[in-house]
Amino acid sequence: MSSNPFQDLTERLDRIEELIVTVSTNNTDTPETLNLSQASKLCQISASQMYNLSRKQLIPSSRIGNRYVFIKTDLLNWLRSQTR
Repeated sequence: MSSNPFQDLTERLDRIEELIVTVSTNNTDTPETLNLSQASKLCQISASQMYNLSRKQLIPSSRIGNRYVFIKTDLLNWLRSQTR
């Protein structure tokens, strides 16, 4: 530590700022993905209903091979839009 308390405070604030930037960057880089079962639990509907909605493109999803993948934030936004 230096003899100048303001210098110490400035260094600490710089480290805190770096940590905040690191955490916020890590949280937005990769959205949480869900499989069909997880997505149906989140939406509180059966897996077969979730599959049918996905197949008909009535719910946000992506098909990778023979599986559907869902982004959690997209599903939550979709749910909010359905409650009108």
